[in-house]
Amino acid sequence: MGESNGEGFLRFNFLLMVIIFQGFIIAQEIEDVSISENQIEHTPPNGWDLNFGIGGPRGYYLLGLAKDIPLGDHLALTVTGGLGLQTIATGLLYASNYRSDGFLISLTGGYDLLIGVDFIPQLCISYQTRLQERLFLTLGVGVAVSRYKESYGWETTILPYPTITLNFIE
Repeated sequence: MGESNGEGFLRFNFLLMVIIFQGFIIAQEIEDVSISENQIEHTPPNGWDLNFGIGGPRGYYLLGLAKDIPLGDHLALTVTGGLGLQTIATGLLYASNYRSDGFLISLTGGYDLLIGVDFIPQLCISYQTRLQERLFLTLGVGVAVSRYKESYGWETTILPYPTITLNFIE
């Protein structure tokens, strides 16, 4: 017998949750990455980032804690947890310059474990400007897609939003 659409969707969501939690485990286990002096401006810091604001390049939340795992000079796997529409999320982040002014483009996906919204993909394009050595202001636009169950079935909503965040980089 074939499985119903609901069962297949639940299996898909379970697999995505496992991938997100695996990202948290990887973020905890990765040691400092060796980089050359000329890569310093383009490589993510090895610490955690504290983000506060509306939306943001690492997830759709009001307050979040994120870890960027370098994949190259400008690309990183980002893993985040926070209070907002994405309680846990992971994705890819492109930064033209991590430690100075520059553009950020991200594609993340996550879950809201507090109110039960299903998997939420998000695309964000923003610009960060350095305020102090480890403090950045990020402004941009994003769009998230939420899917949640109503009494009559599943409802899908597209949420365009501005991003205004303060990011403290450890």
